[in-house]
Amino acid sequence: LYRGALILLFHGLDLDAARRAGRIERALWKFVLQCTTAVVACSRALAAEVSEFAGKMPDFVHAIHNGLDIEYFLSTVDRKAVLQKVLNDREFILSIATFEHKKGLDVLLRAFAKIRCSHPGIALVLVGKSSHAENELRRLASDLSVAEDVFFCANIPHSQVGVFLRRAKVFCLPSRSEP
Repeated sequence: LYRGALILLFHGLDLDAARRAGRIERALWKFVLQCTTAVVACSRALAAEVSEFAGKMPDFVHAIHNGLDIEYFLSTVDRKAVLQKVLNDREFILSIATFEHKKGLDVLLRAFAKIRCSHPGIALVLVGKSSHAENELRRLASDLSVAEDVFFCANIPHSQVGVFLRRAKVFCLPSRSEP
């Protein structure tokens, strides 16, 4: 019924939802995908997954990576933001991610427990959006006997993240999957 161009954009969770949907909803997703002019995904890997799910030819599915407006990012950095005092004189590994299973922070905690043996002064700073998994991660840090060197910095405003990036020795994003 619609005669214009139809372009769908996928970021990852939407495809997961379509895959988990019931038979009728999944069929509707596939129908809509078959009727699209183009499909855009934020990575080549996700584009391949969407293409496979939709049964579309690869030339209908395009990867356009998410961008970062560096000027905006730098202009919104809170230059007065400071780290917690306990981090001022310490080197630390930094991860910025929502506290959830798919981000692999449990894997990072286990790796950190091993690294800490050969680098006793190093800390691990986890900056991210709080979620139900945060308590599990705190428990794991305690079970691994690294809790005193792991700092959970939940719900830090974007404008204050720059201070962590500026001071980090290493940045690590151990995601199990990303789009």
